[in-house]
Amino acid sequence: MVSKAVPRWKGLPVPDLFDAAMSQPITLIDFAIKLRYQRQFDEAYESLTKGCNACHATTDHSFVVIKVPDASNFPNQEFQPKQ
Repeated sequence: MVSKAVPRWKGLPVPDLFDAAMSQPITLIDFAIKLRYQRQFDEAYESLTKGCNACHATTDHSFVVIKVPDASNFPNQEFQPKQ
């Protein structure tokens, strides 16, 4: 993990930045997946993505931009649950 390999970057505490950007959204994503709440998943995923990009900007790595995928890596598969 980056926070162990680089505990400080330009005086900034990498583990704290990582935790602030990821902990809550990851928890909410887990909750949404377990309860099959699509809207909450989408919102938490967006929050996670924004948190990653904000952290990258804070650490002078704004050229690293995370985005929501706009296409499936598996175009020949359908992942909707069967009713």
